Amino acid sequence: MFNPLDLPNLFKRSRPAEQHGDEGQRSEERVELGEEVLVGALAPDSTVCGTAALDVADGLRILAWTSEQLLVFEYGTDLKQLYTADARGVVSARWAEDHSYVLEFEDHFEVYHLQAVDADSNAVGAGLPTVRPNFQPQLLHRLPAAGHGVFSIMSSSEILVTSGQPEEGVLYTLTASGNKCKRKELWHAPQPASHAPVISALLPLDIDSIVIGYSDGRLCRSTLADLCSGSSPKVKANAAMPGRIGGLHVVRHPRTQEPLIVAGGDDGSIGLWSADTLTLRARWTIFLTPLAHVVQLPDVKGTPLRGCALCVAVDGTIAVVAVDSLEMVYMIPGSVAALRRICLQSNSLMLRYVDGRARVWDTATRELWRTVGQDKAQEMLQHGGGRRILTHHPTSVRYHSSQYLLSTSDATDLGAVLHLDLQRYVAEASAITKAISTNRAQTRAILDTMDRLRVLLGALVTPGLNEGIDTICARRLGAPMSVVHTGMSSDGCTTLYTGDNVRAPWCISSETSANRALAIVVVLRALAMFEEYADSATTVITFYATSLAACVGSSYCTPSLPFFAHRWLEGTPEVRHAARVLFDASAVRMTDEEASTVVEHWQHQLPCLQSPPEQEATSSAMALFICGYLAAEKYAVMSTHVLTDISKSVALYLHDEHSTHRVLAIELCAYGFHVWQHYVDAMEILRALFMLATSAKKDSISTQNPGGQARAAILSIASAVTPLFMTTLSLDVLSPSTAEHRRSVMQVVAFLIRKRPLVLQSSLPRLMEAVVKSLDPNATASRELVLDTATEIIRQVVKTYPTVDFHGGTQRLAVGTSEGAVIMYDLKTAIRLYVLEGHKRRISACSFSPDGRRLLTLSLEESVVLVWKVGSSFSSFFNPGAPPRQGHGGSDPFKTFPFNVGEEADMTVTETFDLVKFEWTGDRSVRVKIRHSVLTLST
Repeated sequence: MFNPLDLPNLFKRSRPAEQHGDEGQRSEERVELGEEVLVGALAPDSTVCGTAALDVADGLRILAWTSEQLLVFEYGTDLKQLYTADARGVVSARWAEDHSYVLEFEDHFEVYHLQAVDADSNAVGAGLPTVRPNFQPQLLHRLPAAGHGVFSIMSSSEILVTSGQPEEGVLYTLTASGNKCKRKELWHAPQPASHAPVISALLPLDIDSIVIGYSDGRLCRSTLADLCSGSSPKVKANAAMPGRIGGLHVVRHPRTQEPLIVAGGDDGSIGLWSADTLTLRARWTIFLTPLAHVVQLPDVKGTPLRGCALCVAVDGTIAVVAVDSLEMVYMIPGSVAALRRICLQSNSLMLRYVDGRARVWDTATRELWRTVGQDKAQEMLQHGGGRRILTHHPTSVRYHSSQYLLSTSDATDLGAVLHLDLQRYVAEASAITKAISTNRAQTRAILDTMDRLRVLLGALVTPGLNEGIDTICARRLGAPMSVVHTGMSSDGCTTLYTGDNVRAPWCISSETSANRALAIVVVLRALAMFEEYADSATTVITFYATSLAACVGSSYCTPSLPFFAHRWLEGTPEVRHAARVLFDASAVRMTDEEASTVVEHWQHQLPCLQSPPEQEATSSAMALFICGYLAAEKYAVMSTHVLTDISKSVALYLHDEHSTHRVLAIELCAYGFHVWQHYVDAMEILRALFMLATSAKKDSISTQNPGGQARAAILSIASAVTPLFMTTLSLDVLSPSTAEHRRSVMQVVAFLIRKRPLVLQSSLPRLMEAVVKSLDPNATASRELVLDTATEIIRQVVKTYPTVDFHGGTQRLAVGTSEGAVIMYDLKTAIRLYVLEGHKRRISACSFSPDGRRLLTLSLEESVVLVWKVGSSFSSFFNPGAPPRQGHGGSDPFKTFPFNVGEEADMTVTETFDLVKFEWTGDRSVRVKIRHSVLTLST
């Protein structure tokens, strides 16, 4: 047998050695075994799975474990059992120190301490007992280690572990610190060439420029669309890192402002590439741990670190790199404690650590100046004017140059996750889409926005639930298939949902179902702004809002109503609308019992039941949102006291000028005023809305200036409860609390005339009388205040309603009524002159002659046109308030013209606004147009 090291052949049978009595002849390199000594059975009733022995001063300590029990023995002159403990699931056991041992389980380690106790199980201090004490196990640490391989115990608080899968090739330590366990990766095995590299880091410079780092050290640049589709990157770096890229950062050249990519490898190396061409500019291997952060220092003239960047490793070691010359200037060593914060002063750098200590480095001399405690460090910062430039949050998400794309510098798998602020992006996309294109660049921006929205839709939807919806998304909306996994990020935590089951994303929890549905609807609403996609987007919205439960099945998690409420309170208008759509869809599907249960759960948090400091809390606003919308939808099953509390809460927010939740109260007024009016002062609610609608600028809508929402609520209420609305409107025009309030009410009238003319149609006579009386010349102060608004109202009324006409020369206003009468007003004196009663049915239109001496009234229901003399005459001076004489006795009109235009006279009130016209060709001749029919009359 070839034996180049001249080692003894352990497999060759050797002859028995001769016995020598001289002990001095024995070699120290040989081990001699004595005679076996039988000391007793370890576990007589069970099979021992393994043992571990430790040499101590008094002999041996032995761990033995079976499938059920762990036994601890001590052997000196005899074998003594110290104690037994449950050992189900134990894979192995090892001693860590004299009085501690480690139990290995499939997914974790447990570290125990041998605690000496007396006969009463009280702990005994070291060296105190005179007799041998008893022992009990005390659990010190529990260290998670799912899927681990082999391990080595460094101490009772640190274990060296390898990954369980050979292809992973990861070596890491598990360190116990208090109640926490820290995992620190020490080494990654190089991947075999047969394994395809995976993305290990992402750096979004823009939505169309995302830098990608791979596990094989390569660097590339791609777009969001290519990432989602799995396409190969179009720009690749000319050189790669020697290992896995664990973090990407960006700095700028201080003179040229050229962006440079800083990449960190898992071997502690750092590389700098040009962001435009991905050309390698510099590379160093300087750390023992991967790069964690890069901070570019401010370019302040005269400071020692001008034009430099700090590269911070995971262990807190800092490399100062000159960005302009691409040189590594010097290193700042780390500490045993983790680095928590970096603060910069004019000529010093303060490094603060988690143990409370702080090191102050002189940046001019590059020396450690002093080490101070936490209080002294805070005092130095307050007096020295230092500012924080880095706060270490390993899992925090950071913003880059893009306003809505985010990533993290974490060297773990989280670094390969791209975070998209969907709310911010859709708000920007909506603004771009609504803009009027005036040049080629704007048109290109709108089309690019449309393409990106389709990419996002493809990443969010879950194909396979409904074939028809899949066809609409793919063919009509153009949403491409996506290879990315979509999840959610909140409060520093990121969760990705992977799996092949298309129903799985909707079976996780109510919050995840609500979050995904909200994201889908937000994107679809943005796409719906493009006319060609509007119908298809609405169809898909309806599916995800109403039909998911039937497609997913019994495992479907119904979307969370509190989630929608919270997003509505804190979201942009696009998110608010989507949240309302999904909330309403969920509310409609709820049974009466389910709705009552939800309201009972939240009703005790309604604002009116809270103390003043708690009324503005988010929980109170969420309670009002949930209870308010459910009660408006299912008020028949709600108790009176619940409806009363909801109504009072709506009024509370609405009347509070400083409330941040006023918009919520306005929205609930628009949605459920028909319910709340029975439990609060409805007129005061309307008056508050009138003031809000007219005191806020249309182009400045916010939670503190909700004019647009108030105007929308007024339109809704005016259509739902017209009698109460018109009563309040007319009363406030005639008898306002203040002149300012009258002006607001009249502005509301003008607004309604433009937006909802049909709402005011039946109340026009009453409304116009109030407007005329507001112009009373005897009330000079109030007349001057409302003159412009009243004039505008009269102009809009005459322009909109054919039943009202005004003659400027005589300052006469004629108002036709639904009963067939015509009321004549004199605006100079603000009084009603007389009433002309000739029609028996609704008046459809009226018109003054050019000289103001004739008034024509038309009734389509009677098929007749009446001519009235309305000019001033000698007899009117002796009989004021009476209509002029018509040339014959009685109250009959001056002339009557019956007509028959057949079906052309059949039209709605709204159609008369546009289809009935008077065209005066002279003072006594007129053409009356009814649809396509024309009547020529001589008056």
